[in-house]
Amino acid sequence: MASEGMVAPGNARSALIALNTSIPVMIFSVTRLSIVIAAATAMGLNPAQTTALIVGLYVVPGVLTLVLTAIYRQPFMMGWSTPVIIFLASVGAQATYPEILGAMIVAGIVVTAIGVFGLSSRLASLVPAPIIFGLLAGMVLPFIVRIFNDVGAHPVMIGGLVIGFLVGRRLLEPRIPAIVVALVVGLLIAGFTGNINGAPGGWSFPELTLIAPSFSTSAILMIVPVVVVVILAQGNLPSIVYLESQDYRPPKRVLDIVSGVGTSIGSLIGAVPVSMGSMVMPLFAGPDAGPRATRHWAVYVVGFGLIMVALLASIAAHLPSVVPISLLLAVAGLALLPVLGQALTAVTSGPLRLGPLLAFVVAVSELTLFGLGPLFWALVTGMGVSLLLESNELRQLR
Repeated sequence: MASEGMVAPGNARSALIALNTSIPVMIFSVTRLSIVIAAATAMGLNPAQTTALIVGLYVVPGVLTLVLTAIYRQPFMMGWSTPVIIFLASVGAQATYPEILGAMIVAGIVVTAIGVFGLSSRLASLVPAPIIFGLLAGMVLPFIVRIFNDVGAHPVMIGGLVIGFLVGRRLLEPRIPAIVVALVVGLLIAGFTGNINGAPGGWSFPELTLIAPSFSTSAILMIVPVVVVVILAQGNLPSIVYLESQDYRPPKRVLDIVSGVGTSIGSLIGAVPVSMGSMVMPLFAGPDAGPRATRHWAVYVVGFGLIMVALLASIAAHLPSVVPISLLLAVAGLALLPVLGQALTAVTSGPLRLGPLLAFVVAVSELTLFGLGPLFWALVTGMGVSLLLESNELRQLR
């Protein structure tokens, strides 16, 4: 028996595993700021609005993560949905930011209602995941293509960043994001070539500049269906399935309700899509996270870390005036490569093929009809084609 004041060896080992598990997730959470800044730029946000967006994206999920994990003693990692943020950046040309905020509040209400009535599994069967992934691939592709478009204008800086990313992928273990190496290399080259304009302003406590939401029918029709499906079918549902595979008993309705309420409340600050972190759930809930009874410890570390990132929002929001925007967009594009790979795999792996493929093509296009942009029509086209021409495959998938 360990003497008083001593830490039991088993607990010390569990704490070390929890810290080791949380480090790569925190690194990726910080580098994902480049995606937020790219999206904020696409939506035309000023530094004050970008600060509020960053605070919302990191504080709301961070607090919800801590509260849920403390109540249930299970690894309930909440976060902001990368696909939704990229989607909102893509609709920035068709909707104003207040209209985006209004649509996000409505989306949160819809997610909450679906959680209350326990309909998330039904929704996932009605809107096939491959079609959503086709839409997602179309949203992500322009960010990645832009990397190579910008190589012509900045061959040394952007080319060096890409090489740094590839070298990082070759040398680092999979748990360490190669995007960190790319970012460091890109910043060093930008500094040596005189592309860094001073340094970000000193730290100050983030001040929130709130924007009154506007409720536009066209924005709601364009944004709400995609956001609801992505939060539930890509974020929460896979996370819950994985937790159950590890013998956890997650409260499904509670988690959906929390995602919906968090999205609506968070979108009073900025466009905040709250969902479970399906991509990192195996890190926290899988066997490599240590003894099952202590796997949730790592989630506490990341939850507090997300809140700490929010405290740096006032500095991060001014990065576009210091670092070349092409560099930040290239970092964001490289960070989205796994998302594109996952999406294209889902589009091409069947049983649905034509519907998801056309959803992808329409999402990349500039189609606008009746005031609704290509992402809305990508969802409509993909669903319509699969219902009409792939009904047998659709039944098989469901």
